[in-house]
Amino acid sequence: FSSSGMFFIDDKFYVCGEEDYSAPIIDWLDGSASAQLSETVGGKEDDRETAKMEGGNKDDTEEEDPIYELRQNYLGLPIKSSKERRTAVPMSTVRLDSLPFRMGRRYLHVSDGDREVSLFFTDIRVVLTGEDTSRYPLVHDAWTSSSSQPDCAGCEQRPAIMMTYQNELTNGEPTPLCEQCFRLLHYDQDDKVRPGAGGKRMRVLPLAMVMEWDDCWVSSEKPGEPF
Repeated sequence: FSSSGMFFIDDKFYVCGEEDYSAPIIDWLDGSASAQLSETVGGKEDDRETAKMEGGNKDDTEEEDPIYELRQNYLGLPIKSSKERRTAVPMSTVRLDSLPFRMGRRYLHVSDGDREVSLFFTDIRVVLTGEDTSRYPLVHDAWTSSSSQPDCAGCEQRPAIMMTYQNELTNGEPTPLCEQCFRLLHYDQDDKVRPGAGGKRMRVLPLAMVMEWDDCWVSSEKPGEPF
């Protein structure tokens, strides 16, 4: 876990923590000092100086690598020369109410080393006199389901609709299953229950009933089993 983080909002990097996540991105967009050093070591610097002496002084823009302009243009960012490198702004110096942004525009949040999250501003309004603002900003996670309903333990794709207990075709523990996986395990090609499928002690309950019980389990030999 890392306490460092970064936001990229309207062509500005906002960072916090010991690790600067914006540094390699800025190097990729605008060129890095290390790249210029490698060119000098490789002899290209001498070649450029010789060209200047032979052909006179040329515009500095002719010496810049066009790949950086192509990257900036592809991402829809303002074109900056190597002398106008982007810089990161400490988050501690910026308030949210002074942050420039556009509604519905995709922005970037990076944290914990490699966790990347898309960020959108979807609503803004004037604060009324005397209004409690302690609960703002309102953060809505659009990618995480708000439902506590578990996924099927078989396919891990569809939502489960039933829970099996002491099922010999699983590990015997409470197992959430969708209808399709339950039928694949316990029914044959003629849609008939396979003899002995799941074992004699298997119990099946609707998942909605199990979720309503929550902590109200009764008489169980094993934790989490209601029988």
